[in-house]
Amino acid sequence: MRLVFTRNNIVPIVKDVIKNMTVNDSAYLAAGISFYAFLSLLPMCLVGVNVIGWLFSFPFIQSQASNGLDFLSGATSRGDTSFEYVVTLLKSFLPTNSSWVEQELKGLSENIGRNVIINLAIGMWSGRLMFMGLESSLCRVWGVPLQRTWIKRTLLALELVAVTWILGIIMLAGAGFLNIVKKLLLHLSLPELWGLSIDQAMLWSWVVSWIITPLGVSLIFMMVYRLLPAKPIAWSYIVPGALFSGFAYKITSYVYLIYAIHFAEVSVIYGSLWYIIGLLFWMFVVAFVFLIGAELIHSCETYEARLWEQERKARQSAAKKYAKRHKKALIAEDSSAG
Repeated sequence: MRLVFTRNNIVPIVKDVIKNMTVNDSAYLAAGISFYAFLSLLPMCLVGVNVIGWLFSFPFIQSQASNGLDFLSGATSRGDTSFEYVVTLLKSFLPTNSSWVEQELKGLSENIGRNVIINLAIGMWSGRLMFMGLESSLCRVWGVPLQRTWIKRTLLALELVAVTWILGIIMLAGAGFLNIVKKLLLHLSLPELWGLSIDQAMLWSWVVSWIITPLGVSLIFMMVYRLLPAKPIAWSYIVPGALFSGFAYKITSYVYLIYAIHFAEVSVIYGSLWYIIGLLFWMFVVAFVFLIGAELIHSCETYEARLWEQERKARQSAAKKYAKRHKKALIAEDSSAG
């Protein structure tokens, strides 16, 4: 892949992204994705409660991981803390008041929390709708037909649901490990860097919030960009697009959090329903950012394809001109020899 993002190329690529988002009606696609994501949120969280509860049923794993995760949720390592860990994971990624989600999730987990099979079935099936919606949106953005059968699409979506939760558990455990490192740094006397001490909790929290979390989200986006569409996309395009979407997710979530807090204080339109509406709107924002990354990948790919096509035509034109000049030279030599 050549260097696409240059001073001369960045403007036409951005214009192409804006044009394609208008043509593909990305706002409509993002609304559909956010709707399916909202429907699958609680069932997917129930899957997490069961999976983490099973994982932490092993004493060795619980004793090693709980110390790093306790500070996130305020939970202790005594008893089943899977609910608190899932709520902690939600708070790490939902830039809005998650009290409604916590209350609903707690009620569901208390009533059917022991029925693992039902939870897994509901969570996997609802998550399947979200990933099938993502696949349809990506195929429309990239101009790829839905070549897979319904069964293949369903199986792929279910696999991605499982992989997503595995990544979620890894990120949750990784957050615990990083905060163990933070606690160790608090006991060390480290030099200052640009007037800030490296062992300051604020600085380390900033690293986790603005670097580790966006990279984790970028990893999930990268997986979706690569696996969902039937058309294979080169990693050289996927990686920049996923990184852009991951960090754009963090920036937009930060801006949205400021807006949501202010709007919730003065809202007389939605009242207590604002937490549900706000969560759905935030999912729409994340879906929109995801589609921007997809459009960026597609624009970079098509832009480079146009560059190669222009170079190919230029080479063909140069070859034709050379052949024409060579033919004239041969004719001139024959006439002079005659």
